[in-house]
Amino acid sequence: MISEQEARLIGKQVFLNYSANGQVDGFKLIKDGQKLLGYDYTPTQEEVSSYGSNILDANKDKSITQEDFEALAIKYLCNKIDLKAQVTQVQQQEEPVKRYSKAVEQRLDVARRLFKKFDRDQSGVISRDEVPQLLEDTYRELGMNQKVSKQDIDDWMNLNDVNKDGQVTLQEYEQVILQSLKKAGISLD
Repeated sequence: MISEQEARLIGKQVFLNYSANGQVDGFKLIKDGQKLLGYDYTPTQEEVSSYGSNILDANKDKSITQEDFEALAIKYLCNKIDLKAQVTQVQQQEEPVKRYSKAVEQRLDVARRLFKKFDRDQSGVISRDEVPQLLEDTYRELGMNQKVSKQDIDDWMNLNDVNKDGQVTLQEYEQVILQSLKKAGISLD
């Protein structure tokens, strides 16, 4: 793990490398990032625009600044977020592979929307501190007037955090949904 000051310097340098006249070259940034992760990928204009507003604009002020890059560098470099898993997840979200029956795909679409809703910081993972709100909303939707306990949070994390790294990716979440559907006797084909 690196220090916050080191992360800020990296964020500043990335901003300077990918900006000219106050404009960030999102196309080049995404293409180079994909290349670093071992992908030969050319983003669409829609993906560049979405990436800019959903990822790069860290403080959501509709302007991508050096401070945004510094904040992202701190987030990713100081918190050890798995960038390769996150990139894979974003690609899968944008073009999900249709491998299941229509009924299963519909349930997975609901799961994906819920995941995105509760991933408040848009990091690509649901962290332990995002779970209480998820459970509160779930209890409310189920008509249960119940407070979320530490045990509820622990149980949810134990069930969904398949690789036990302290955070739940969309792939892990989908895996648990699919296992639940199988147990309920629903055919995945």
